[in-house]
Formats: sequence, C-alpha cells, structure tokens
Amino acid sequence: MAQEGEKMDNGTQTVLNDCPFCGCEATLEESSIFPMQYAVICNRATCAAMGPKENTEEEAIAAWNRRTPEPPRVTKKRFCEIIDSLRAADDTRRKVNAIFQRSCDHIENDFMNAAALQINHEGIVAELLALAMGYEGDTLEWWLWECDYGRKFKLGSFAEADGTAIDVSTAKRLYEYLKKERIV
Repeated sequence: MAQEGEKMDNGTQTVLNDCPFCGCEATLEESSIFPMQYAVICNRATCAAMGPKENTEEEAIAAWNRRTPEPPRVTKKRFCEIIDSLRAADDTRRKVNAIFQRSCDHIENDFMNAAALQINHEGIVAELLALAMGYEGDTLEWWLWECDYGRKFKLGSFAEADGTAIDVSTAKRLYEYLKKERIV
C-alpha cells in the first residue's frame, strides 16, 4: 500500500487531501474484508471519515480528493435584491436625467447628463457579485447593461456552445446560470 508522497507501482503520485471534516491527515487503506478494494480513511480516531470504496488506489484517492464545490457566497434572494436595487437606481438615474434635460433645454451642452454627476458604482457592484458567486466571465455585465437589467433580454440571444438557448430573463434565472457556471 502506498503512503502519502510515495509513488505507486504505475508511477502516479499519491497525494491525499486532508480530511474535509476535521482537517487531519488521511491514509489509503486496502479493505481487509474485500481484497482489491481501497478507501481513504481519516487518521483522527474521533472523526474516522471514510471515502468510498473503490477498485483501485487511484480511484480511491481521486474519490477522497474530490470535493463538492463551495456554495456561492451570496444567496439567490440577496443576489436578486441587489439586482433590484441596481435596477431601481438606474430607473432613478433615468428620471433625474429627463428632468435635468428638460430644465436645460435652452442651453446647448453635450454634458447635460445627470448620470455624469453621480458616482457610478454599478461596475464595482457587478464585479463584487461575480466574485461572491465565484464566477469568471462577462455575462453579468452583459445582462446589466446590454440587456438593460434583463428588460431587453430576448430568448435566443444567449446560448450554450451547441446553440441551445439559455433563459436568463430574470435575476433569479441569471443567478441559477451563474451558479451553475461558476469556477471554484
């Protein structure tokens, strides 16, 4: 039986992750009941976590080292609340812009835009949401600005590599897509 850091007969390195429950070291063991079955077991007696039984050492190590992805750091509810807040801020900006434009119609100026008077924080919020979701890509920004917070989203405008349409028409559906595509 190979120990951590040793090479197996086939030359692959045996690197065992620590126990996902207690953080202690683990050992690869062959079953005493079922020969040619292997499992990784936590070395801490009070924990005794055990990985699934596999037919090879490599499979047992791979199964032990495989971890469920960490859940997103932002809930769907909070994600939708943030999107709704950004949308409301955008609506307010548009209203203020319209009022500002009407009051300044007699002045020719290319800079009569209330948005220019505000600090634009949407990009920072979008970046923080993407980081909290563990997502790397520009879909969130595309949805916010190109699709105008989903208002202009058309089914078929966003698709898988094989052409299958992806529905991100609402903040909830966008969240589900980002959660599925995140990189941990």
